[in-house]
Amino acid sequence: MISNIQLKKKVKSLSYSPSDEEAVERNVKEAELIINATPVGMNKEDGLPPGLKEDYLHTGQYIYDLIYSPQVTPLLEAARKKNAEFQNGLNMLILQGAEAFKLWTGKNPPIEVMKEVIT
Repeated sequence: MISNIQLKKKVKSLSYSPSDEEAVERNVKEAELIINATPVGMNKEDGLPPGLKEDYLHTGQYIYDLIYSPQVTPLLEAARKKNAEFQNGLNMLILQGAEAFKLWTGKNPPIEVMKEVIT
C-alpha cells in the first residue's frame, strides 16, 4: 500500500507542459513516486500520459495509477516492464466505498466482502 512507502526525497508536485520533453524526462526520471490522476489509460488505445515515455521509468520508482478499469493500464504495463513497483486505483475505490458505507449506515463496512465482489 502507498502508506508503506518510505520516500527518500522531499515530495514535490510538478506541473509542466508535455511539450517540454527535457523537463518531463528529468522530472520523471528523478521521481520516486509517480501518480496518474488523469483519465489517460482508461482506453488501451490511450497509451501513456502525454509526454511520458516508458524509458523514463525505472526500478526504484512507485507508479500509482488512479484508474481501476482496466486493472492494468498502459502506464502500469510500462512500469512492470521497467521493474518499478505499481498499483492501480482499485483499492482506493474500495476504501472510498467503505468510507461512504460507514458514513451512510453508521456501521463498519464489510471491506473483505467488498473486495471479493469488485475483483
